[in-house]
Amino acid sequence: MKVPDRRLLTASLTCALLALPFARGSATAATAVDVVGPLISRPYVEITTSLMRRFGVAVETPDAATFVVPAGARYRTPGTLVVEGDASG
Repeated sequence: MKVPDRRLLTASLTCALLALPFARGSATAATAVDVVGPLISRPYVEITTSLMRRFGVAVETPDAATFVVPAGARYRTPGTLVVEGDASG
């Protein structure tokens, strides 16, 4: 999947990454997302990939613009989680 940077929103990329383990064919083939141009708000994407890793899906980043969800990746429970409250009001 190629995503032009002018249409890329961080939320769209994170949603795609979170959903890829459920995509048709993901059990037998890795799925890659290639970002064309600079990635805005990379720290938010890193939060997503870190959380995915905590739930058992290790997203590979062979370079700064490519995100790969390995074949057969599946979410699993990490056990008990402590979630901070929302301070946004």
